[in-house]
Formats: sequence, C-alpha cells, structure tokens
Amino acid sequence: ARTMSAGTIMRHLALLTLLAVLPAIAAAPAGARAAVSAAAKTRKVQHMHALHRQMKLPQGMKLEAEDEGEDEDENELPDHVTVFFAIGFAIMALFAVVFLNLALSFNGPGSRQHGPMMHFLAFFVASISVFTYFSMWANTGVMHVEYVGEAEESRVLFPAWYLDWAITIPTILVAIGMVGSWAISSIVITCGSALMMLGTLWFGAATEGAYRYVFFAGGAFFYGLLAFLLFIEVSRGRKVGAQEAGLHAASCYLAIASWGSIPVLWLVGECGTRAASVEVEVVVTAAADVLGKALILLLLVAASTAAQPPPAPS
Repeated sequence: ARTMSAGTIMRHLALLTLLAVLPAIAAAPAGARAAVSAAAKTRKVQHMHALHRQMKLPQGMKLEAEDEGEDEDENELPDHVTVFFAIGFAIMALFAVVFLNLALSFNGPGSRQHGPMMHFLAFFVASISVFTYFSMWANTGVMHVEYVGEAEESRVLFPAWYLDWAITIPTILVAIGMVGSWAISSIVITCGSALMMLGTLWFGAATEGAYRYVFFAGGAFFYGLLAFLLFIEVSRGRKVGAQEAGLHAASCYLAIASWGSIPVLWLVGECGTRAASVEVEVVVTAAADVLGKALILLLLVAASTAAQPPPAPS
C-alpha cells in the first residue's frame, strides 16, 4: 500500500487551510473598511450631540462640522485603486503557496547547494507581501497626511510598502548573494545601502515643504550606490556555474530596474511633485513591486536548483 510522506501531508494540509480561509480573507477588507467607517461616524455623531448639549443649540440647528460627516469616506481610496492591492494580494498569495510547496517537497539532501533555504526565503518574501497588500486593501496600510501650512489637499502615503521593502529587499539581496557567492562584506554593504535609501525616502515623505527634497537626494544617492554595487557583483563573475551565473546576473538587473521605480515614483507621486495621480502611482508601484519580486524569486529558486555541490575529492 502507498503511504504519503510527511511533506506531502503537510502540503495537502496547507492547501486545504488556504482554501478554507480564502473566502474570509477576501471579504475582510470590505468588512474592515465598513467597521472603521461606522466607528468613525458613531464617534462623530456622539461628539456633535455633546456639542449640542453644551452649547444649547436649537434642535434643528446644525454645526458646520456636522456636514462633514457626509464626507467621512473622502480619506478612503476609490475602489478602482484598491482593486490593484487586491490583485497584488492574490498574486503574491499564489506565489507564497507555490514556494511553500517547493520547499516542503524538497527531497534532495545533496543535490542542491543551498537545500530548501532559497525556497523558504522566497516563501517568506512572498508571505510578507501578501500581508502588505492585504493591509493596503483594507485601508490600514495607507496614511492621509495634512501638512501644517500647506494649502494643497492631504497627501496619500503608503507606509506598508516601505515596511515591506525594509524587510524583503535585504532578504532578496541575501538570497542573490548566496547564489552569486558574494563576500559577507558585499551583502552587508548592499543591504545597508537599501535600508538607507528607504529610510531617507520615508523621512522625506513625512517632511513638510521643500526640505523633503533633501531626503530625496539622499535616497537617490543610496539607490545609485546600491545599483553600482549590484553591477560590480555581476561584473566580478565569481566562480559559479554558467547557468547559475546567468540567473544571478538577471536577478541583479531585475532588482536594479524594479527598485529604481521607488525613488522615481517618490519624486513624481504623492511624496514629491505630485505630477502623477495617486492612481498612476499605485498601479506602477504595484506592478513594479509584484512583477519584480515574482521574477527575481523565480530566478533565485531556479538558480538554487541548478547549483551543484563541488565535486568530492578523488
């Protein structure tokens, strides 16, 4: 009689669990938005009633602020924008399941250089992105900031993306370094450059007035340093197999292109000049992020599979 291995049983359980919770996950953002909106309106009504009692206004008279209750949903992104968060959530959830399945089905103790580690790293990166897009879909990973003294409307910021990138970009760099046999110093310097880029850009987004562009200049500098270091690692051509070297180079080029969209969209989007609308910023950022991560992770998993251990001494 055939018996299923522990890995097969775990894969089946993971897939069944995912199928069981998907309906609840899909309905949660709408429910969260409705709950937040209802709670805000309740607090608004209670506050208005308290003002009525304190000021002893006639029953039919309204305070000017009461009419603002009709615009409670102004700070929520429209559905044609949040749908892209839902698409990103679905795509990254699919990749998370695929990478987890590959990691759990790994059964070659000596056939690959890094074992299932690369598969698990890919799974962790995809899983983080799943919750990032879910939080923005539910409108909890989005901020609406009004700067004091700034006459224009409030700006829309996406802290969930920056938190995601602060974790996933260094993780991806570590994975690329494993494939390309980087020195530890190269991994530390590239990860540090990425974190400095994200930190300066986020502080710039939260800064009022022209001072934000000082932080943008810092973020652009650290992105340039990161791209330069990745080009250097590709050109060094460390002693890896030809197929693995090609996948390593492709991963680096994709990373440079995908992460280059971060400072560019900062400049033309809500954080900077606002030359592009929120819709354009969300669509382009989500596309660059999801496609970049998916392709890079697939290349890294393929490179890990192609890697062969050094031949045993005769």
